[in-house]
Amino acid sequence: SATPANDAVLTTNSFTVEANVASGSDDTTLTVVGKDANATEVCRVSRTAPRRLSSSQLLTMSFPSSSTCSTTRNARWTATLTDGTSRSFATNAAPATPESFDAQGSGAREVTFTWTKGKEQDLTGYVLYDDDGVIDDSIALDNCNGDTCSYGIYYPADNAGTHNYHLAARRASAGCGSCEASVVESDRASSSATLELP
Repeated sequence: SATPANDAVLTTNSFTVEANVASGSDDTTLTVVGKDANATEVCRVSRTAPRRLSSSQLLTMSFPSSSTCSTTRNARWTATLTDGTSRSFATNAAPATPESFDAQGSGAREVTFTWTKGKEQDLTGYVLYDDDGVIDDSIALDNCNGDTCSYGIYYPADNAGTHNYHLAARRASAGCGSCEASVVESDRASSSATLELP
């Protein structure tokens, strides 16, 4: 047998795959393969137990690891033993909450936002909210230069007062059977800005 359980959905990119090899078995190999949201293989690693063990042995592989795979992408994973026993599972971890999110108002209509770009390999973009809902749900990574991201909005009419804003990061979902969304969203970072009439 192999774990994680078949069809498991993990909310972390750190996990351990285990397979129990019975005593007396021929050479038994555990192969773990991961494919990202685009079905691109991001990891393939194998480990073999010695032939005809006198007692059962637990084959264990931890991820991510320099001895397995360093990828931290959300992915669909398959763990397969030589005898064809197979388990499939998915990692669908949310990205980290954006750091250093700051909103600065200018005049009565303009707000500029800055924050630090996330480290996730499969980050897809950001969503900006205010207290009334979504302002923009398609802020692209093109708004980032190195580790610093910036974005601005301009109200069509004067909007004096203090306004609360919230930013969430998005990363690709592994597309597991029970995960209909194509992205996983982080918790929201918050900041406020004051707009003033001239």
